[in-house]
Formats: sequence, C-alpha cells, structure tokens
Amino acid sequence: MTAAIWDNGGAAFSSAQRLWFEQLWSDVLALGDRYRPRPGNGWWEQPIVVEALAALAAWVERYDTGEWDDPPGKLGLLHDVERVRELIGGCDPFTPIAAAARSSGS
Repeated sequence: MTAAIWDNGGAAFSSAQRLWFEQLWSDVLALGDRYRPRPGNGWWEQPIVVEALAALAAWVERYDTGEWDDPPGKLGLLHDVERVRELIGGCDPFTPIAAAARSSGS
C-alpha cells in the first residue's frame, strides 16, 4: 500500500488509501509513546520513513494480537527499534498537533 500512497500523481486519495494512512498515523503516535521512535516533521513525505514505520507497526501488531508468539523474535523487534529510530529520526521533531495544524492550513 505504501507505493500507492506516494504514486497517486497528486490525485485525491482513495478511501482505502485514506483509511490506511489514518491507521498509520495512529500507529505512529502509539509507537512513539510505547517505543519512542519519533519521526521528524514531514515524515509522511518521505517514503522510506513511511515504509519503515508501517513495517514496525505491522511487526508490533503481530505480537500484540498473538499472531506471533516468539520471545526471541520479540527481543529482535526490541533490538531493531533502535535501528528504526535512527532511520526515521529528524532534526525537527514531529508534533502531531503542529502537523495537523499545518495540514489543515491553520
């Protein structure tokens, strides 16, 4: 789904794309609270960051739902959170309220 989000040629998002992105936005906030991988402002404009966050969210969800029950794998996830944090980090920290204001034109 990530490629479709960025390759829409400026057209309006489909309802499926919008739902996917809204879920990712929610996941990014939850991941930030839980594991502290806080992306920089404008993270949604950087496909590599979007893909990294989507992958991390999907990985975490599989453990949270019980789909995966693999303690060594969970430790691997916790270890890789640091690598994801380095990949997505920005010098201008992401703040959801400021981002929402910017995207709404306020």
